[in-house]
Amino acid sequence: MIRVLAGEARGRWLKTPKGQQVRPTSAKCRAALFNVLGERLRGSSFLDLFAGTGSVGIEALSQGAGRAVFVERDPRVVALLRQNLASCHLSGEWQVIREDVLEALKTLQTQGERFDFIFLDPPYERGWVEKTLRFLAHPPLLLEPMGEVIVQHSPREVPLPAYGPLQRGVLKRYGDTQLSFLRLGELRL
Repeated sequence: MIRVLAGEARGRWLKTPKGQQVRPTSAKCRAALFNVLGERLRGSSFLDLFAGTGSVGIEALSQGAGRAVFVERDPRVVALLRQNLASCHLSGEWQVIREDVLEALKTLQTQGERFDFIFLDPPYERGWVEKTLRFLAHPPLLLEPMGEVIVQHSPREVPLPAYGPLQRGVLKRYGDTQLSFLRLGELRL
């Protein structure tokens, strides 16, 4: 089990599945991420891809995001995610989509959705970083013009400097985990 670090659900425990099927984002990495996002998070829309038990999206809601959408395909993990959301009694809006990430992104595009922050923490070294970023770079864009894509990844799977209009900026390392921050560059579509 892991704890929510700050905000309205601070100290609440989140359930995690037994075994190695899910790798929750460490407290150190979550704290660093939300320190970087700071006040920009207030009232924002947050998309949590490969959400697992929802620790990052729940932290976003707890610290002031107005809305979060969680995408996770494993039905057993989705059940835990829903329990975690219910137990936190968060004031922000939330939605859980049980679907493959790329299929969910297509649906969100069709619905005209846009997000201030898109966070992805895919299984390490299976090509999901590349596939997901390439998809996110194609119109219609899911990212708001001043938004940010944050990728949690292995040091052996660093995103390219650019994916169409998405430009990689800051890269931060926390042990065996890295966070890459991407924004829309000059080629906005």
